[in-house]
Amino acid sequence: MYLKRDSEFFTIVRVSGKDVPEKSFSYFKENSITIRINFTGEVFYENLRDIFSEGEILINKNYNLGEYRILTPNIDYVLINLKESFLKILGEINFKEGYINKLPWFLSRKYLDILKDFKNCHLIDLVLLKMVGELLLELDQRSDFFNLDEQLKLLRDMEKYILENIENKITVHKVEKKFLLNKNSVVRIFLDNFNMYPSEYILNKKLETVAKKLLLGEERVLDISVDLDFSSPSFLARAFKDKYGLTPLHFRKRKRISIAF
Repeated sequence: MYLKRDSEFFTIVRVSGKDVPEKSFSYFKENSITIRINFTGEVFYENLRDIFSEGEILINKNYNLGEYRILTPNIDYVLINLKESFLKILGEINFKEGYINKLPWFLSRKYLDILKDFKNCHLIDLVLLKMVGELLLELDQRSDFFNLDEQLKLLRDMEKYILENIENKITVHKVEKKFLLNKNSVVRIFLDNFNMYPSEYILNKKLETVAKKLLLGEERVLDISVDLDFSSPSFLARAFKDKYGLTPLHFRKRKRISIAF
């Protein structure tokens, strides 16, 4: 499903459902800034050589993401292209040509819910004006781009630690030990922010890494299973199919088609 609307300041497109074309060329408009907010599913971009995951924001200026691939059975994300009229309101935004940044959500859930609702067009414009203005000004002025309360900063540090050690037999216990927290505290933080247990989060990130390896490399599934410390290749295959709807081998054959590196 595609829903699109234009206003004086924005073009906004919502892409959702199971019938979205599996592959195509990504939206690109010269001399503009584009923001994507991912609610559900995963997308692989050829030129980015990375996966745009649920719970992430992707911002780019004059950066062509190239061909995309929908990796999951379902997808739901919003694309916002900022028009010159809006950028003039903000003044000079010092994003270099080819700027791109992929980062976790830090937006209010109320904002996100309104962005998914195309019925109240006026309300969407108001939300976008506030949200995008704050976002771009923070990105322009700060290297860390937003002020974090202590728990959110801790969560971001945990995410970074997990991703940096995804191939080093990362476990929830190692996260607890690294950040000097007990199991209940770690569980509460992940449930509050991701609605999933830390063990589920780690498994999800491992599966994203598997998908990327299948798309970009020639490693055997057995070797990938060992590198990422899955209990067995069969467990990897079951978990992977639950998430992506295909076995690792079928995923590689189907998704790599027409992706040239």
